[in-house]
Amino acid sequence: MSDPRDSWIIDPEGIGLIEDLGIRTLEDGWNPGLPGKIINDRGDRQVLELVAPGTGQVVYLKRWRFPASSPFRLLPGHRTLRYRAHSEWDNLRVLRECGIRVPAPYLLAERMSLPGPEASLLLIEGLTGYTHAAEWLDRHPADRGPLCQSIACLFRRLHDHHLFYRSPGLKHFYVAGEGLAAPLALIDVPRLDRPGRASRFFERMLSSIDIPGPLRDLSKVLLTLRYEIRANEKETEEFWKGYFQAEDLTPDMMKLKAAVDLNAQQRLRSRTARLARKTRSQAVAAG
Repeated sequence: MSDPRDSWIIDPEGIGLIEDLGIRTLEDGWNPGLPGKIINDRGDRQVLELVAPGTGQVVYLKRWRFPASSPFRLLPGHRTLRYRAHSEWDNLRVLRECGIRVPAPYLLAERMSLPGPEASLLLIEGLTGYTHAAEWLDRHPADRGPLCQSIACLFRRLHDHHLFYRSPGLKHFYVAGEGLAAPLALIDVPRLDRPGRASRFFERMLSSIDIPGPLRDLSKVLLTLRYEIRANEKETEEFWKGYFQAEDLTPDMMKLKAAVDLNAQQRLRSRTARLARKTRSQAVAAG
């Protein structure tokens, strides 16, 4: 019998999957007999890759809960962690409505307490036929420029819908089976800033220098490309062509590009300084 504290949202596409996997209560999400394996374990947060017995469909189950002994279960705070699954559910639905390829969300289940959710399940589609961008690039090393351009095209589509993504690591981009001829897919999207969520959007604007917008997103993703795949000047130009959808940049485009480059340099200096402080602290602690 389902716990009366549990809240369930099920997409019609997920009804058969949930029955096939035997998930009838929130506690079933922790059933050791689930048909799959843990692929990411952070203690209170885990991701499982499951294979539906009846259809063979691959899905992912993200589960989280405070340990029963944790005092934080009954305390306010931890808002980001408590509502992470709900945020990702909402963001996946918004992105799909905008035509951006993301995993389909099938199930959101939460166990509510007075401060907010104390446990959650999120069941999403497995991107069958897609390859992690870094792995794909290992097989196609000559296509760094086109990959940069595809990532830029994805960000342009996000920005055209007034959606801003603050975790642009390469691990979040996936390449379709037909390669870069198809748009990239985006995964792991709890960190999406949407003006429609006014309170959260303006809260970030007021509490952080990282104001949601193209300047922040583009400087972050450029740093990622320069750091993770060593994107050179030519490949960076491919990125800008993809973002602006133009071979020749107008003065306004050049102005944004210059501002992004400056912001990226500032971020790099800040990151370097943080790493230096961390190294010094570790050296002092080591004695």
